[in-house]
Amino acid sequence: MPVLNNYRMRCVTEDTNVFTWGEAAPTLCPNDSGHTVDTNSITVVGVSSDEPKLDVNGVALSKPQPQMVGYEQCERDFKIVTCKMTQAAAVEDLRINVSTLKEEDWAGPELSLVNVYKLDAGNMVACTDQADADVNGVLSIWDYKAYDQADGTTLIEYNLRNGALVADPVIPAGERFAHRAYVVVAPDLGQPNYVRIFDGYLCGRPNEGELSTESPVAKVLNPALAAGASTARIYVYHPAGQSNAHVLWLMTYRPTGTF
Repeated sequence: MPVLNNYRMRCVTEDTNVFTWGEAAPTLCPNDSGHTVDTNSITVVGVSSDEPKLDVNGVALSKPQPQMVGYEQCERDFKIVTCKMTQAAAVEDLRINVSTLKEEDWAGPELSLVNVYKLDAGNMVACTDQADADVNGVLSIWDYKAYDQADGTTLIEYNLRNGALVADPVIPAGERFAHRAYVVVAPDLGQPNYVRIFDGYLCGRPNEGELSTESPVAKVLNPALAAGASTARIYVYHPAGQSNAHVLWLMTYRPTGTF
């Protein structure tokens, strides 16, 4: 596979920067060959190759392509409910069984509740039960990992590119900054190995009620690298004891035949 450069240039016609991949510097606007471009603005902003990028400890965390050979796009959609202490109450993750025409849970489970936490003397500690969470819970956490659906137990490598969290529409306008979300890849590996995907206010962006991100590169999450290397962790802070149902969306790519 040749090395490709990601080029940025100024499209004078559109009055904006545009991007394109290629072995040689482009001379035309990738959106419309009839547009006028500023050839002096052409700059290499990224490079791809067969080899994944490695961090300072040699851990492969990202690859500058949206899909690897032999991988298929697999969009994942979940309902997550804050301040719930059981998997059944905190997660809904369904797929269609084409043989029975019935909905069923993804095996694994691929999205699992970690716990609900409260503040105790300035420290975050796990709530003891649902009654405790109903009064004191201020942080709900989930982990996403991909499993081979053929057996439901084997962790598999996957690519993660884009994601979004759509807030429960019943959140009052006065609480728009009280609900905050963070997504971190491989958090248990510590700095500098984990990768922050996005963070922000669930109801504080111009697109009301949606926190989303689109990455120009796919993160390669490989469980063979280290324990926890394929984990994407979702943190949602919320008012004490408040339960809301949000929709989590992940754009993943995974080996053909594993789902």
